[in-house]
Amino acid sequence: MAIKGVSNIRRLPRLGKIRLGEKALSKNGNPYPKAVDYFVCPPEVQAVYGEKPRTLDIMFPVNDPDTFFPQWYKRYGSSTGLVCKGDGETAIMQGQDGEMQEIECIPDECEWYAKKHCRRLANLQFLLPKVPGLGVWQIDTTSFYSIININSSLEMVQAVAGRVHMLPLQLVLKPQEVAPDGKKKTVYVLDLMTPVTMGKLLASVQKTPQQLLMPALDENDRSEDLYPDGVLNRQEAEPFTLDAQAQPQPQPQPAPQEPPGPAVHTPAVPAEEMPFEENTIDFDLHAAWDILGTPNAKRKAILAKPNLYKEKLLAQLQAEIDRRNAEEAGRKTSPQNVRQEQLNFNQPPPPQAPPAQVPAGAFF
Repeated sequence: MAIKGVSNIRRLPRLGKIRLGEKALSKNGNPYPKAVDYFVCPPEVQAVYGEKPRTLDIMFPVNDPDTFFPQWYKRYGSSTGLVCKGDGETAIMQGQDGEMQEIECIPDECEWYAKKHCRRLANLQFLLPKVPGLGVWQIDTTSFYSIININSSLEMVQAVAGRVHMLPLQLVLKPQEVAPDGKKKTVYVLDLMTPVTMGKLLASVQKTPQQLLMPALDENDRSEDLYPDGVLNRQEAEPFTLDAQAQPQPQPQPAPQEPPGPAVHTPAVPAEEMPFEENTIDFDLHAAWDILGTPNAKRKAILAKPNLYKEKLLAQLQAEIDRRNAEEAGRKTSPQNVRQEQLNFNQPPPPQAPPAQVPAGAFF
């Protein structure tokens, strides 16, 4: 069960304050706040944005400006904290007995406002997504121009995007020319900017806060420990197809048997003449050349060519071997050859023809 007046109260956890000025000493030695042209940040913020940043990447944790950017006339005592808070018409002030009472709030007629004990004050609370920590950072300002700029920018973003909650924005400290006493001068005021185009801002509205804060996954980023180069660059001796493994291949009909003839042996290239190691692609090239009967001198000439793409050469040799095997199979299974082989069954086999000569310039 909730406790009335307690359980329903929510406050944004504050990590720290970012200031718009520094303490300085007057000629009389009295301290006073001196405005600067950069954000005075704690060390954890300086670690991300540098010592004197003028731009901060921010997000607002909620969608209600009254929650993260409250604006009041406030008066503080030196030891009593907040004494009076008003909106320009009515105020709540602490009486002599310590009780809070409602009074009329007219700044132009208020002696405390004239003495600058009471001032208009806006407290801007925001998230810094790039700075560690779960909570908000706060900037206090009494600047008329800063309050107008922030309110105007919030209303513009709300009108365009439909919300301000968890959108990527930038808080900037920029110079602005003013003339409060009739004399022009340049002061630094707060303002909100969008670091992206209008189209990207509208696209951000469709994303959740988690998607905006989380970097996009790089699909091209290969994990080298899971996909090593040795596996990806390995050449297969034969092309791999799923169909060849998944579906049974039809068995060819046996051709008529021929009487065994004298064995033909193709001399291998001596090991000392092979400019390759057996665990490289050169071994597959020489094996293919052995089948095709390519002379050793021709092999050396081909391997000596600059910018030789050995993988492509091996594929061409394999295609030539397949083509010759197909022609040989077609020749043997033709009706004329089958009949001729049956007539010559008892005849001694003809001498083996020498390997076909390859035209000059071919790879085989």
